Amino acid sequence: MKKFLLRASCLLLFYGSQVAYADSSDLSLKAGFRSDKLDWNIAGDTEGHNPNILSELIWEGVKIFEVKAGYRGDLNKKQYLKCSFGYGWINDGDNQDSDYKGDNRTQEYSRSNNDADEGSVWDLSLGIGFKNEVTPDLSVNPAVGVSFHRQNLVIRNGHQTVASIGTPPVGPINNLNSRYKANWYGPWAGVDAGYKAAEKLAFTAGAELHIARFIAEADWNLRTDLDHPKSFEHTALGAGFATEAGAEYAYGEGWALTANAGYQRWKAFSGRDRTFFKNGAASDTRLNAVNWSSFVFSVGAGYSF
Repeated sequence: MKKFLLRASCLLLFYGSQVAYADSSDLSLKAGFRSDKLDWNIAGDTEGHNPNILSELIWEGVKIFEVKAGYRGDLNKKQYLKCSFGYGWINDGDNQDSDYKGDNRTQEYSRSNNDADEGSVWDLSLGIGFKNEVTPDLSVNPAVGVSFHRQNLVIRNGHQTVASIGTPPVGPINNLNSRYKANWYGPWAGVDAGYKAAEKLAFTAGAELHIARFIAEADWNLRTDLDHPKSFEHTALGAGFATEAGAEYAYGEGWALTANAGYQRWKAFSGRDRTFFKNGAASDTRLNAVNWSSFVFSVGAGYSF
């Protein structure tokens, strides 16, 4: 039990998993670049009408520098623990905020195009794998676990590009500093694979299917009629898919150079948008969907012991 708790505590310190066929403990540290896109839209009422898309926000080209650390180690001859943590700093990105009067994104009456070049992301995961050696050089191991993911997104340096009566005029939006914090968490099931191609070269791959609870909250700083710091919240159920592939080249005693590429895609299905007003009132409408996709490439080093 003490051995299990010691290794589980690495969840807060280390990210990643190493070669699936190795009968040892592995630590890794990686750094890389990640590109994210997130969008959501709401309807005019709780039934999804008036119109079916009232407001839509899109963050795209969100560039992130990410650092990941990780641990993987045997629990016994049949099982291993893998724990992961990653943190990233957003340094570039674009946002568009559009409002419509007609169904299917027609009669657009307000649009702003803004910078999304600040904020952060982080990812946390804990899993248990079950060893399944296909050949002495190949293993394909089922795994289960839980994970938590967050995007702290910022909207700033706004510019109104479409305007009508009752909306800000075309031109700069002064003092825009709105924030949207998205959280995805829940269980996953997947598979880890490892192949030893040569004495010093190995390839790894993995895939996970996630069931997610999605909760987000926002602070729309220029809306004087809304409450602050929580102007509205989103809640929904969703699902995700994540995959990663990599290569490792061994050098020295227990050390390896690593390179990895990963992709993930998540979707929150119809849920609730609840708006909080300054006077203490609240109102609900339908959250139609939330979509998040991410691609990352990283390099680093691993140590086996």
